[in-house]
Amino acid sequence: MTWEECIEKGKTHKTIVITGCQRTGTTYTAKELARVLGYAHYDEGRYKTNSFKSFMGIVNKDENKVIQAPSLLHKMGDTPEDVMIVMMIRDEDDVAKSMVRLGWFKTYGKKEYRLYKKDELKTPQQLYRTKVEFGRKLNLNELDYNELKKTENYVEDRSK
Repeated sequence: MTWEECIEKGKTHKTIVITGCQRTGTTYTAKELARVLGYAHYDEGRYKTNSFKSFMGIVNKDENKVIQAPSLLHKMGDTPEDVMIVMMIRDEDDVAKSMVRLGWFKTYGKKEYRLYKKDELKTPQQLYRTKVEFGRKLNLNELDYNELKKTENYVEDRSK
């Protein structure tokens, strides 16, 4: 979907979840979409990052909201049907570089990968592809990271 389509479709939902692999722009997208729509914004830290129960407490709030949830992609099939779920797509090598640069892959990568597959995780690209494959099986709305360049507050990432 395009950024414009995401906004238009978002207007028809009380709850929007931005998910996907870490380092794909979920934080920025959730904040920017909430700002554009005038919705409340919930960062993953507001529901303890991996707590689906706490996440659902926010989902069930009676307000318009955008929730960032990259760590809960594996649970998106368990969310109510009226929730709009957007999965971020980004160049896998850019994602991998960011994961390694920030130490995320070494610290959290294997633990997260085990939520999806039991074989050995070797590269950050493998984790990214696994999460995208999972999201595609759920038929989630896909938003490419490059669409964010259309947004008012986008700043080119020079830290790659």
